[in-house]
Amino acid sequence: MKSLQQGQFYNGHTIVGELPTLKTHVVKRQQQVQLANQKIHILEQSLQRHQQELQQLNLQRQQLTGITADATNFSQAGYPPVIYRAPVSGKLIKLMKSSSNTVEQGETLALIRHTRDRPMIEAYLTQDQANSVAVNDKATIVISNSNQSYQAKIIDIDRTGGFQNPVRGQYQLQGSQAQSVYVKLALEPREPATDQKFQPGTPVVVQFARKLPLLTR
Repeated sequence: MKSLQQGQFYNGHTIVGELPTLKTHVVKRQQQVQLANQKIHILEQSLQRHQQELQQLNLQRQQLTGITADATNFSQAGYPPVIYRAPVSGKLIKLMKSSSNTVEQGETLALIRHTRDRPMIEAYLTQDQANSVAVNDKATIVISNSNQSYQAKIIDIDRTGGFQNPVRGQYQLQGSQAQSVYVKLALEPREPATDQKFQPGTPVVVQFARKLPLLTR
């Protein structure tokens, strides 16, 4: 009776009690504890990583605060701003740098067209094409998307112009290495009304007079 009251009984071979069931519960609880320990380890690693990121952000904030304070002190001290003046009077064509960007020494800041300069047409030819033109040769200039044509004259030919001028290369419509000959043309005759139609960057078509080979007998 005492054994039965304690949850044990004899099945004919051995005394049976709650020990097997308790062992199963213990194993299950041990597995749950192990999983909890693994989660705690993962959370501790994540917390440590976030703490490191927080320290880096705090350091960056301190550096930015110092830079802002220095800039404020510099401004309040009354230092004059740096002013760059163009060497000639002209019209601003394009800014090569936007606000707050750094500038290297010798880097182009802006492109300015002299107000008194006459419009010039720039063309790029291959070395073989350049053999068919010469200085003072005539050419026809046609403004794109219009039927207006004008006469021009070649005033300069530079067979290395496509390689040596980085600023000019930015405006080279067909800037492959094959078209390395730079040809400059000027409108003739020069008229103020015509000059106004050729704004900087206006796309045009240049038609050169083709030279026919001489026939020999």
